[in-house]
Amino acid sequence: AEYMGTSAPVLGFKLRDRKGSVDVSAAADVADAPGDAGLRTVKGVFSVSTTSSRPAAEILDEVQRVLKDARLVYERSAFRFECSSPPDTLERDFVRFELEICRIPKISLRGLRLKRLHGDTWAYKRLCHTIVSQMNL
Repeated sequence: AEYMGTSAPVLGFKLRDRKGSVDVSAAADVADAPGDAGLRTVKGVFSVSTTSSRPAAEILDEVQRVLKDARLVYERSAFRFECSSPPDTLERDFVRFELEICRIPKISLRGLRLKRLHGDTWAYKRLCHTIVSQMNL
């Protein structure tokens, strides 16, 4: 099957956007660990501090622990969290962002994808740095 000039994976499809490509296939990667069903495969740049070889369920528990410790408000949907600053945060420092546990293609690692949805860029950067540094991935 063809989609935007590229061949689609057997069980999924490929999306292209301005910043790169996102492979949203249901096809298995190198080695699926139990509990990884439902993880999206995302291509992109990941740092050492946002990747892990641990199973997705353990990463999920770690993310929830850190978000609770940071007193962030969040809603969870499978492996995706929509988070926001605590209610008592000053308006200029209020940040809303998305955190997703995803599979990294071609290697058997999981990664954290962080995306700012609303708020000051520098407040978002400080918050993400704090969250990621507290995680034991």
